[in-house]
Amino acid sequence: MKYAILSDIHSNIEALKAVLSVIEATPVDKIVCLGDMVGYYTNPNECLEIIEDSGMVCVSGNHDRGAVGLKDINLFFRGAKRAMAWTQKQLSLKSALFLKTIPLIRTIDDLFLGVHSSLDPDPDTDFYIRSEEDTRLTFNALVQHPSRAKICFFGHTHHPVAYEYNQDTVHKIMETTVPLNPLCYYLINPGSVGQSRDKDARASFSIYDTALSTVSFYRVNYDRSVCLQKAKKVGIFYKEGMLSKKWKDTKIWAKEHCPAFYGGVRNIVRRYIPYQG
Repeated sequence: MKYAILSDIHSNIEALKAVLSVIEATPVDKIVCLGDMVGYYTNPNECLEIIEDSGMVCVSGNHDRGAVGLKDINLFFRGAKRAMAWTQKQLSLKSALFLKTIPLIRTIDDLFLGVHSSLDPDPDTDFYIRSEEDTRLTFNALVQHPSRAKICFFGHTHHPVAYEYNQDTVHKIMETTVPLNPLCYYLINPGSVGQSRDKDARASFSIYDTALSTVSFYRVNYDRSVCLQKAKKVGIFYKEGMLSKKWKDTKIWAKEHCPAFYGGVRNIVRRYIPYQG
């Protein structure tokens, strides 16, 4: 079996179509979407129609829940909140009903789990997994999960990455193709289709090949100027990763001169005040 794993489409129909054209040429047996199908860009209904028509197996992301009132959009930062408010007004009844029915977690064919952010704490908190340290709670939950799956795919960070867990040791893997060891557990993020945040603007997704026991990462070119121009036109344009220089400089100084304090504050913020981006 081959599974295409997608995440964080964010109403970017140009990126979605480009990715699906590559997937169709592969081909795969099933497509899994790890949430955040809407938000940030301007084609929520069109993207959701494609997702439904293609038979994707989906889990819900924080933007999906925010778009239909299942999550308070005041928890989102300013740019995401503005896009959420716009998206709420644009959603068709069919799109809204579809988003309301999507679960937070799925077990796919008794082989692997799919979740938007993490297995623990509760997925509705939208905890960000950004480092080996951040994986601990979710790996513990994966090891104890009744499905007995050893792989969990997640999204939310918009960064493609794999983490391998074996005998209480976590390894971060950044290879294009990851061979899966049957003795290990894995957390794997395919990256974002619609809004990459890893200094590579191309759309990102992965393919899990059960016959080869590998997960491969793919990047796809598309014309970003189209989706960005549409977002500007309706007033929801967001410059990804544009933190103020003062804030960036403060983070760099604190990390260099007060690493213990910086790490403690960072972990508290990540666990108890999830960044809704």
